[in-house]
Amino acid sequence: MVRQLLWNEAMVKTQRVWLVALVSMVGCSRWAEPTPSPAPPTAANPMTVEPLVEAPLLSQLRTKVEAEPTIDLEAEAEAEAVEIEAQAPIGTVVLERYSTVRGEPRLGAPELGLLAAGARVEILGRVEAEGCARPWLAIAPRGFVCARNKPTTKPATGMLPIVPAGARVPGVYGSVAKEALVYASLDEAALGLNGRSPGRSLTVRSQRLASRQGRSFWKTRHGWFAAQDVRRFRGSSFHGELLGEGLVQPMVWTLPAPKLHTVSVRQAPEADATVVAQLGPRKARVVLEQRDGFVRVDEGWILRSRVRMAEATEAPDGIESGERWIDIDLQEQVLVAYEGDTPIYATMISSGRGSHRTPTGVYRISRKVAERTMNSMADSSTSYSVDKVPWTAYFATGYALHAAFWHNGFGRRRSHGCVNLAPHDARALYQWMTPAAAPGWAEVYGNAGQPGAVVRLRSKRDPNPAWKGYAKDLRDAVGEPVQVASATAGVAPGRGASSVSRG
Repeated sequence: MVRQLLWNEAMVKTQRVWLVALVSMVGCSRWAEPTPSPAPPTAANPMTVEPLVEAPLLSQLRTKVEAEPTIDLEAEAEAEAVEIEAQAPIGTVVLERYSTVRGEPRLGAPELGLLAAGARVEILGRVEAEGCARPWLAIAPRGFVCARNKPTTKPATGMLPIVPAGARVPGVYGSVAKEALVYASLDEAALGLNGRSPGRSLTVRSQRLASRQGRSFWKTRHGWFAAQDVRRFRGSSFHGELLGEGLVQPMVWTLPAPKLHTVSVRQAPEADATVVAQLGPRKARVVLEQRDGFVRVDEGWILRSRVRMAEATEAPDGIESGERWIDIDLQEQVLVAYEGDTPIYATMISSGRGSHRTPTGVYRISRKVAERTMNSMADSSTSYSVDKVPWTAYFATGYALHAAFWHNGFGRRRSHGCVNLAPHDARALYQWMTPAAAPGWAEVYGNAGQPGAVVRLRSKRDPNPAWKGYAKDLRDAVGEPVQVASATAGVAPGRGASSVSRG
């Protein structure tokens, strides 16, 4: 029964289109449940930013996720059937505030996700039911909301976060210098009056760029900073590879030794063989042969230690034909996305380093968040805050896959425990993996009604990890759907835009 609740054929097809389209474009943090913070920009009034990076292929993305309307009411066996008069959209409304999407038109029904304040959504119908002072809205592609709304003639909000044309990330980000001062207003910043130390390491997202007296300044949620005190991040251009023929032969990426910029390619699999070429970092190649501690690619032989390798592997027990899942090899620092037994996408990652090890296990995605500000834990050795980390997908308490726009060290351990992805990869995988996000959704939750994609994290020490978390609960359930509590139990999801993390 749980398997039958995986996405219908229309949703699967449209998600696959997203993955292909997005890939064609081309300090991790551990955190617990969110704590309140100032509300983020709304979907109705997103921050306008300049294009950040030249990315010509980005303009090729024209596909919008338009899944068939599906209203999954698994609990209908115990509740009245809900009649929706229209299965095609009957209009578009704008929501006045954050709104929880539920599986049924009643309070207490399973939470599917969260719509952003100001989101414009297509509605399939209206349902009069208890628990809402106004009719419940049946929204596309699925679910019900009880929310104040107004009709609009504008098109529905797109997928969040909104990324400017030509950009890799959804905003202007930068790292604040240690000696920088923050000011309450632009006037004070220009005059250098009443500045104060932020008291922690900050990675900020600009809300506004302004000039005064010949100097430039960044307005952030913390206050105003002189632009000269902010080192801008544009996001890595690295991205993974679509696997047209799977992984019949292994794939590798070059990884130069520290402080070097290239990898030597030799004529033979010998350390003193003639160097016939040099390859730059993170160059993808198909492995033709392996011998004596070397791998052979088109150009010649490369030391095995100077590459990261992705190889086909067997699925965990219980994965069904065509089911989407992710395999992460922590030893190799590579990720492979599968549909059933077929590998379709491969890339490099950065997992936890030192004492911040990324946990092994077989999990399911429990919650996806379009953007999440991350703050250090109270007992962390360092205090920091990273604004608006995009494309975040939790797989265990305090651990997630997410974009890392602040470094380009993929293929090496760099994070505080999470799985860092290059922006292109994070965006593509966020759209591809279940639970499926929908246009205008700030968050989406994995549970028995809409299970998240399986994520297996394995290492040399733990090559066959155990099932854990609600993934284990679902797997252990025999013929009975398991009601999984919302990942946001006890909190107002999305109404605060930050969370805490161990540094």
